[in-house]
Amino acid sequence: MHKLPDEIVVQTLYGPEIAMKTCNTCAQTKDLLQFYPESISKRGKVPSTLGQVRDQCIECWLKYKGKT
Repeated sequence: MHKLPDEIVVQTLYGPEIAMKTCNTCAQTKDLLQFYPESISKRGKVPSTLGQVRDQCIECWLKYKGKT
């Protein structure tokens, strides 16, 4: 089993869980592992964290390339 980065694991009442995010295109809530990391050019403008991901899930990104 792979160790997940601490920044995407959140503590809940029931123990550690992977942080979730809602896709801005399909409106489904998915775990952060189902999103691509933010681009390097954008990370230069905003403080970089491992949990910093795009607003579209991987499925929507493959279909729409970031367009909503």
